[in-house]
Amino acid sequence: MKTDKNKPRKKHIFLKILLALVGALVLSCVLSLVLSHWGLTTSHYEVSSPKLTGSFRVVSLADIHGTVFGKDNRRLIKRVAKEQPDLILIPGDLINKYDVDTSDEERLIAELVKIAPVYVSPGNHEVEYNEEHGLAGAAASGGAAGASASPGDAADPSALPVLKRYEQAGAVILDRSYVDIEVRGQAIRLGGQHGYCVPEKVADGWQLLELPFLHEFEDTDRYSILMNHMPYSFLVLNGMEEWDFDNVIAGHVHGGQLRMPGFGKLSKYKVGQEDLKFPYWGGFWAPDQERFPGRLEGVYTSKDGQRTMVLSRGLGSTEKIPRFNNIPEVVVVDYGPAK
Repeated sequence: MKTDKNKPRKKHIFLKILLALVGALVLSCVLSLVLSHWGLTTSHYEVSSPKLTGSFRVVSLADIHGTVFGKDNRRLIKRVAKEQPDLILIPGDLINKYDVDTSDEERLIAELVKIAPVYVSPGNHEVEYNEEHGLAGAAASGGAAGASASPGDAADPSALPVLKRYEQAGAVILDRSYVDIEVRGQAIRLGGQHGYCVPEKVADGWQLLELPFLHEFEDTDRYSILMNHMPYSFLVLNGMEEWDFDNVIAGHVHGGQLRMPGFGKLSKYKVGQEDLKFPYWGGFWAPDQERFPGRLEGVYTSKDGQRTMVLSRGLGSTEKIPRFNNIPEVVVVDYGPAK
């Protein structure tokens, strides 16, 4: 009876290959986890409108969640400075609700205002921070704080509502409020709102409180940009067709948090402008939309092509699921005339 003397050798080679593949997979997963926490990438988008006669540049820094990129955030600051923006927008969740010390975030704002004007709108973590630490209110229209503090509290930044701390660091706070400004000769209405911007026909309960500001904000001939932390209504409730906002700058969804190829095909929500030049990498989970939310980054456009939303993957996270295959993102938007 013949025996195959090569069988042990073949089995040995197979095990070596298998171990090498497993090792490579483990190493790539570890590398992805590291890069998805401490790495930095820059995404560039173009947005055009017949309302604009010239161009300007905006940097969006969404969902920082207290993450620090290098000593005193030098890597992030250098990355922003390189882009030479005209405006720096922070659409919420600069901190985590359970943080105590916000000095890193205040120092970051103080450095960013040396590059360009900084505008901040609250995210759910700013709102929850004040509740978590027993601080009164958030900033009201025009950046005025709603805290009730004793004279001694004024000397203690930690006793102030967090949006007031951002304001003292140099940011303009937009919380259900807006400013009409000129940017490189362009007339802009810039506003901030952390809530859902639910269309009026489906709004209910506390959502009705958002409507007066939203109606006032859209009533303008200026090019309007709304910082809106939670884009659920624009992704799911057809908000881009209901509200007359020229552009929305959003975050909150963390790019789907854990990003794996093919997951986007399981999504119920396939709205938005997809870039067919690149593979469809869907997210595994996102706040509000939960499992398999679809592709959650880039430029989304209304049906008539007149209104857009630029959605960031964000820079940090507080979720139990770690960021994976999801490098923190600085978003750069170049606005200009319709082509």
